[in-house]
Parts: sequence; C-alpha cells; structure tokens
Amino acid sequence: MAAPERLLVAATGAAEVVLGALVLVPGTQSAGGRAAAVLITCYLVSHVDALRRARPDRPRLLDRPVGAVARLVVNLLYIAWALAVARSAG
Repeated sequence: MAAPERLLVAATGAAEVVLGALVLVPGTQSAGGRAAAVLITCYLVSHVDALRRARPDRPRLLDRPVGAVARLVVNLLYIAWALAVARSAG
C-alpha cells in the first residue's frame, strides 16, 4: 500500500474512533450519529465497486456477489443505526 492510501486509512480510522466517542457521550450523540452516517455513506462507494467487480468463482466469500451484497446491506444498516442514534439523542 502506497503512502497516500495508508494516510487515508489512518485518517478514516481516526475519524471512526472520534465518532465512536461522540456517539458514546450523551451531549454529543446526535452530532456523532449524523457524522457517523456521513462517514459510512462515503464508504458505500467502495462496497458498490466491490459488488461491480464481484465474481462467483472468487475464493474469498466477500469477493463473490453474495458477499459484496452482504457488505452493502450491512453498511446500509450501519447508516440506519447511526441516524437512529442521532434522532433518539436530539
């Protein structure tokens, strides 16, 4: 992995940790939930691309169509959860 990709992975990982903390603190749950929904929505691009590239003969389950669909569905559920947290806190 090249340096720009590593930086991006580190930055989004740090953002996930910060947003997780925001979701845990009662006064910041609404903002944290909305921000988490935005971040997870940004990840959908990679999951849609994985679905587009998925092939049934791939050795890894997540690289097959069923796995790619599962990844997409799980991330949509994460977005729904993050928005539910934001609504319930605000």
